[in-house]
Order: sequence, then C-alpha cells, then structure tokens
Amino acid sequence: MPIVKSLGLDTKGIRGEFFAASEAPSLLWPRVTFKMKSNANKETLKWLGSAPMPKLKDDTTESGGLVSYSFDITNKTYAGELIIDREELEDEQVDQIKAKVGEFGVSWGVFKDSLLKDMFKDGATTGNNAYDALTYFNDAHLMKDSEGVTADTIDNNFTSAAATGTDPTKAEFEAAFADGIEKMRAYLDERGVPKNLPGTGKWMVLVPPQMELVARQTLQATLTGGGDTNVLAAYAELVVWDWLEASADTFYIMNVGSRGRQPFIYQERTAAEFEALDSDEYIMEHDYAKYIVRQRFVLAYGEYAKCARHVFT
Repeated sequence: MPIVKSLGLDTKGIRGEFFAASEAPSLLWPRVTFKMKSNANKETLKWLGSAPMPKLKDDTTESGGLVSYSFDITNKTYAGELIIDREELEDEQVDQIKAKVGEFGVSWGVFKDSLLKDMFKDGATTGNNAYDALTYFNDAHLMKDSEGVTADTIDNNFTSAAATGTDPTKAEFEAAFADGIEKMRAYLDERGVPKNLPGTGKWMVLVPPQMELVARQTLQATLTGGGDTNVLAAYAELVVWDWLEASADTFYIMNVGSRGRQPFIYQERTAAEFEALDSDEYIMEHDYAKYIVRQRFVLAYGEYAKCARHVFT
C-alpha cells in the first residue's frame, strides 16, 4: 500500500483537513469586500459611478446612464506549499502531520487579511489608487457629474491631535468618531444623493489593540463617565484587529454590507486548487511529500466613500 494511504492520509483527507482549517479563522476580508467573478486576466470595471435616479415615465429629460469611470483590475497568482519529510511518514507521525496540514490551512486562510492590512496601511501612499485615480485615502476625491464637471469633493483622510503623543483619550476618540460619522453621512455621489444613507450598510469601526479600551468605552458602554446614557452605544460594530498593531495611531470607519458598494473589491479568477505530490515514486525521488495550493485573485480598492481613516497626530 502507498506510504501515505497506509497512514489513513489519502489526498482527499488531507485536502479536507486543509480547507477546514483555512475556513476556521475569523476573517475580516469577506465582510468588507464586494465579491465578483473574473473571466480574464484583467477586468475593466465601468459600474463604479452612480446610477441615474428614477423619474416620471412621461418626463422627457435625459436621465443618462452610469457616471463613467474606468478602473482596470488585474488578477494575481498566489501559491503556497507544505513539505512533509519522508521520515515523518515512515515513523507514522499522523497527529503531527495533521497539525502541519492544519497550520498550513490557517496560514492560507489569514493570508487575504494580511493583504488587506497592507491596503489599509498604504492607502494614502502614491500609487495605491481608487477608481478616480487618486490615492484611496485622500483629502479631495473629485465627484464629477455625467458631463465630467466636478460636483463635489470627498475627504476620507482625517487627522486630529491627541494630547499625549498619538495615544487618544476617550474624549478624543469619541470626538474623532463622531466627526467622522458626520462627514461620511454628508458624502454625496455625482448626482447629489447621499452615499451612506441608512439601510445601505452598517457602520463598522476598525481599531488597533492599543485603542481597544477607549473604543469600547465610546461604542459599548451603556453609560458615560458622568452617568448619562451613552448615545453612541451600539452605533457601530467595533472590531479590534490585531493586524493594525503596528499602526497604533490610526483607526478606520466603514459602512459595510451594501450589495453593490463595499470599501474593497475581491475579484476571483480561480478558486483555490489543492495538488498533492505524495505518490511513493515522488517520495522515493525527493525524500518528502509536497502539497501545493494555488489561486488567482486580487484585492483592490473599492468605494472610498464607504471607508475613512483617522490618524491621531
């Protein structure tokens, strides 16, 4: 019997262990992305402008189509591999092999969150652009009407001073959050329609571990320090995201859950493919078994009006 199968570790079982582990972590990326299938190496998105409002059927004025933007998103290929030494197989280290496969699955599962972390971190850096060709976090996104005339600007790149370095007090965090929500609710699309109307999504606040206490005091405490009702309690879902640990001075406000608009885009060309190189012939030649996972996809910046960052200075 082949060495791998003799341990009860056939390819189907190992594949199952891998995918079960990859789906176990609590991940952020599925909650903040608009998911779309891709049929080519590159997709050109032309649906990112605002749609025309309905009008009376007998109204002969031109309603126009989508306000035109063109945004190219090119898929990328990612791969990972796990090697299990022949000695582990010969010594029947079944539990250790399963543990390795499980860790490999977890690593694959959190990988997309690690990519998303970099997008948050680099969103105000040149070259990390939204569909309007400006950096994703920007002081002046230009909202143009169907004739190309600037209708409004959107600032989703906020700052404020903290009394102690870049470490905000509860009052400073509360003020920053309230100001951010006020500004985001005032965002208008190219046709003058509010972009974050109630019912178009739910508010989410993403903070680094260093801001957890002041964020919980602001968004989860039922009473204020003075004993009054906390009107901001449960206003937004609070997510303390360990990936932000290196950006202790920054938090993010998002409006998520919309069917058509999300802060980010997940474009998938192929599903994850699992390949097992574990035949006796392969193990004899290489002295190990190898398991490879490959997928083509890309994470891209989506609707900037659905996401704002706040940096304490």
